[in-house]
Amino acid sequence: MPILGRFRFIFLVLAFLSFQFSYATEDQDPSGETITDILQGVRDIKTDPKRYEEALPWIEEEQAQVQKELEELESLLSDLHHQVKSAEEERQRLAQEFARGVGAPGQVIETAGESRIDFTRDIRPILSNNCVKCHGPDEKSRKGGLRLDILTDALGDKGVIVPGDVSTSELIKRITTSDSADRMPPPDSGKELKPEQIALLQDWINQGAVYEGHWAFQKPQKAPSPKVSKPDWVRNEIDSFVLAKLDEMGISPSEEADKHALVRRLFLDLIGLPPTPTEVDEFMNDDSPEAYEKLVDRLLASPHFGERWARVWLDLARYADTMGYEKDAQRTIWRYRDWVIQALNEDKPYDQFTIEQLAGDLLENPSQNQLIATAFHRNTMTNTEGGTDDEEFRNAAVVDRVNTTMEVWMGLTMGCAQCHSHKYDPITNTEYYKFFAFFNQTADNDQPDESPTLLSPNPEQKIRLDNLD
Repeated sequence: MPILGRFRFIFLVLAFLSFQFSYATEDQDPSGETITDILQGVRDIKTDPKRYEEALPWIEEEQAQVQKELEELESLLSDLHHQVKSAEEERQRLAQEFARGVGAPGQVIETAGESRIDFTRDIRPILSNNCVKCHGPDEKSRKGGLRLDILTDALGDKGVIVPGDVSTSELIKRITTSDSADRMPPPDSGKELKPEQIALLQDWINQGAVYEGHWAFQKPQKAPSPKVSKPDWVRNEIDSFVLAKLDEMGISPSEEADKHALVRRLFLDLIGLPPTPTEVDEFMNDDSPEAYEKLVDRLLASPHFGERWARVWLDLARYADTMGYEKDAQRTIWRYRDWVIQALNEDKPYDQFTIEQLAGDLLENPSQNQLIATAFHRNTMTNTEGGTDDEEFRNAAVVDRVNTTMEVWMGLTMGCAQCHSHKYDPITNTEYYKFFAFFNQTADNDQPDESPTLLSPNPEQKIRLDNLD
């Protein structure tokens, strides 16, 4: 018997049982019936023509209702089957897109109507994580005299990468061969390229194997605004990039927040303080189209703006009011903190912001503030513990200045090259110490008084000092 046929039969039996219960007298307790009693009642209905005739219309009605419900159930099951099938197809599609790196390294971007693979984002991570340890800048660990991190080697006459020709590119042959002796990465390295990574390398070579220099050394270029699904939603160029990403992920923009939410967000984002009730009312009562823009301008002009955002830079500058190490004694360097706040509130140009902190003392006739700015690199720790070697910790401070400078301004972990040529970035051990030499000329040498120090009176104090002279 088909499954649904059995299902109908069970419903009919249940219908008989229900009908039998309906004949129970008012003083009977149906719950006292046994299965034997119920089945006997069903047999009685079948053998008693009168009772059967009385029950037949009701049974037919119940059967029709059951049939209707079964048809609805079949329809629901069919719909569910299609939904499961669609969900599985969508899962496979998303898995394939993720394998290609949607929103992650390996992403294929739609530009100018074609899929373009970006070397820095898509290809360099594959080479860096799987190949560059043996085919990178470190001469001691380099195999076969081959570098895959620079254009001249990878695209040279060795035929490792032949732009536009996957079939003759030795790189593709090595990463796809089943011969473990030739396979790259070598099996004993513990690394293995995923199929989607191999596909990316093949597509990249087919597109011309365009190499790009390390992103930290590239001049920023303004990117064209991407095409989006809702141009009317875009109010500025940033919106275009946000919406393009939402379009890529199949997400619609959220509804615009109400004014209460906007005023709170602006205050917390720009000055790090919540608005007062009066400030909220002022914004709520301003119905002009420029209300939001005016509030932004007012908060950018607030002295609290510099205080809020100086915290971020001071973390990078490893600012502290103490010296660190064992005693962690007090340090007076708050004038540098105030310089950062003032620089942000004045909207000091970034190039000048950089020059004054790294070399303010080398400027012609530097001002007091330009000298204070150089305290960026006096935030290194000082060890005042007895018995320590001042030269050791002076050297440690110079190392800290080298590594911090590169991390903050270049986004590079140059510290690896302190002991050996960098395994992944184009920095040799020799270049590290060439850079080290720039900072290895300062007068400070881990003294308890942190000398040399700078007398930095405020304007009122300066007047009093001048009068003493």
